[in-house]
Amino acid sequence: VGAAGGRADVTQVLEMSAPWSHPGVTALGIRALCVEVNACLIKTPLIMPRASVSIEEALTSHGITSAGALAALLRQGKASPQVREALCIDGGEVKEVLQAFRLLLGAHLVFTYGSLLSGLSNHRHLQTSTHITTGKTEEMFTMVAASPALEYPYALEVQESRPTDTPCVLKGEVYIVDDQVLAQLDWLEDHPNLYKKRQ
Repeated sequence: VGAAGGRADVTQVLEMSAPWSHPGVTALGIRALCVEVNACLIKTPLIMPRASVSIEEALTSHGITSAGALAALLRQGKASPQVREALCIDGGEVKEVLQAFRLLLGAHLVFTYGSLLSGLSNHRHLQTSTHITTGKTEEMFTMVAASPALEYPYALEVQESRPTDTPCVLKGEVYIVDDQVLAQLDWLEDHPNLYKKRQ
């Protein structure tokens, strides 16, 4: 109501309102986080709104009372089987639900090729990580094999390649990895000295 007893102009009310911005996922409560996770699910959605209450109760029983605390556990790879089970307590396909929680809470996405691929020698370093999909790069690279025995294949950007090299896209696999696995991969690949990761 305006000062003279009349109705305020709607545009005035909108202009006076402070603009809203998302506080960031880790600042959300568990129930609000569940709503955001459910929006990401394709295969089997959570049973909402019941799931948000059940998940909050289950996580609280394990001492997790905020999205920030859950984020720290998932990023560090320290979520127990009981916590992972709690995230799927009311519907949802376990792998997809964990993937959504990890993505929203800031875990790392890693595209792999070469010896880190499924079935190859270094894949064991990704056994605790979640495989999302196979994919290929949009950018072209050239593949080169180093050392006398040619046992170290690596990709070069086209501008760093020899004129005789043939550019191609890289085919590989995409994983969600926690901080510990990412650090292990950096050590394995001797980043940034031998191999260099990039976005």
